Amino acid sequence: MAHESNNKFSIEFMHPSNIEQAHRVGNKGGTINLFTLPTKNIDTLKERLEKTAFFVNYVETPYASFLNVEDPMGNNICLYEPC
Repeated sequence: MAHESNNKFSIEFMHPSNIEQAHRVGNKGGTINLFTLPTKNIDTLKERLEKTAFFVNYVETPYASFLNVEDPMGNNICLYEPC
């Protein structure tokens, strides 16, 4: 299921395709961000993701806005938009 897509980049969450991956589902990958990705539409992404199980939180600071989500395996992903 693609959540955001354009000619240069897309994010896609997929179901596990084998037993090893299925056993990892729900096991957190850690407490730090696995990916930190810049975006230009953080408000649109927030609106689309905040109603899903992937949404963690949204933080605005004087220098950037941060949207934290988790993939289906519990890994942290931080999307950010500089001010």
